[in-house]
Amino acid sequence: MSSENAIPQIDRGVGIDVVRLTEGAARRAARHMGRGDEALIFREALAGLTESLNLVNLRGRFVLGQSMPELQDRVDSGEHFGEGSRDVDLAVHPVECLTACALGGRNSMSALVVAPTGTIPAIPDVYMEKLACGHGLDDTLSFDMTVAEILETLAVAKGSRIEELTVTILDRPRNREWIEATREAGARVRLIADGDLAAAIATCVPDSGVDLLVGSGGAFEGFLAAAAVSGMGGSFVGRYVIKSEEHHRLVLNAGIDDPRRVLHSSDLLPGEYVFSATGITDGDVLPGVRFHSGTAISESLMVRTASHTVRRVRSEHKLH
Repeated sequence: MSSENAIPQIDRGVGIDVVRLTEGAARRAARHMGRGDEALIFREALAGLTESLNLVNLRGRFVLGQSMPELQDRVDSGEHFGEGSRDVDLAVHPVECLTACALGGRNSMSALVVAPTGTIPAIPDVYMEKLACGHGLDDTLSFDMTVAEILETLAVAKGSRIEELTVTILDRPRNREWIEATREAGARVRLIADGDLAAAIATCVPDSGVDLLVGSGGAFEGFLAAAAVSGMGGSFVGRYVIKSEEHHRLVLNAGIDDPRRVLHSSDLLPGEYVFSATGITDGDVLPGVRFHSGTAISESLMVRTASHTVRRVRSEHKLH
């Protein structure tokens, strides 16, 4: 393989460092779960992430980043971090399902992707239509298919009937057509208030009870979902939702010539990468952080594409 066509690679030693980052954010955020203060939770998660970045052998830049404009301390795209020897790009969501965490709800987690420098694309701040499942159907699934056709394709791959499939959809007015079409096709529908990142990952977890994620949600969450699902052997298909001239401009400014282009995981992450998520509150994929006798117990999911490895990491952290 010529060097110009080589897949960008990530240093073999990066894996456990990545888990430390999401653990740090999740531990700090979990202390304030259910207290109703989203800004405090986000600030604490960001502080935990920053503390952990100072302890690992990484340096690079935030290509993407969740932020709260009202906070002085936040993660913004383009910021540089770390003084380690391994150069990387870092796409981080300090608190996925921030509102759910503030209310004591489910599926809140800290999640990120670390990839070789220059391989994470800009993701515009728009919605993205998403299809995610735990089977390798990237070359088959399409937004040109009807919902019934998508379900039939998945049912055949799973050796089941459409009536046995459970489809998770964000309960939003913009997803009403997806909801109605899924019900008409005969599948079971699980509506969620938020957390479509966890729902996408759950399609790759055999005992989660979730077979398919459809509908539109945040594009950044779609990027993270593509990384996790693809790395776990599943399929992700996305397409930006263009509802205005402003949306069109944002997508073009992100370097995307065709705003309606169908995106697969390889389009969003062309090289090797490591995905990590640590549960903050209990969810379909990960349990939340537990505090007991001066110890914080966390569980993380790490996906490394270089070795096609999926790990669950349970850690006990002594609190100072």
